Amino acid sequence: MEMNAYQRLVARVKTSAEDGKTLHRHLIGPDWFQTHEQLGEYYGKLDDMSDHLTEIGLSQNIADVPIDAACGAFPLIPIKDRVKAESYEIIADEFLQISEAMDEVIEEIDEGWVISMLNNYQEWLHLEAEFKIDRTLR
Repeated sequence: MEMNAYQRLVARVKTSAEDGKTLHRHLIGPDWFQTHEQLGEYYGKLDDMSDHLTEIGLSQNIADVPIDAACGAFPLIPIKDRVKAESYEIIADEFLQISEAMDEVIEEIDEGWVISMLNNYQEWLHLEAEFKIDRTLR
């Protein structure tokens, strides 16, 4: 499926949500309870973001991206057990990749309210990746 920047963003968020579920389900090691809960919140937020972005796209006559096309563009992480540090590093990287995809969309669209919504998501993504997760891993 050929995708525009907005569809690539939706695809990125969909696959990141799936990756978050894998990290949540295959976490091992110390701090399991707290980390498991946090990873669950992250994939829940990404699922909500995917749904919201899809609905915004549909309102702008942008076709939804099937999950198989999303996975073709952004392959899922392998299913395997991971410790807290590796799991958080992966999800932080996913957050930053989503933000980069949002930058590409912002460059291409004129809808101010969509840009504002994407900027709000970017603020959250960067706060989590560059501050909260960073401090957790120190």
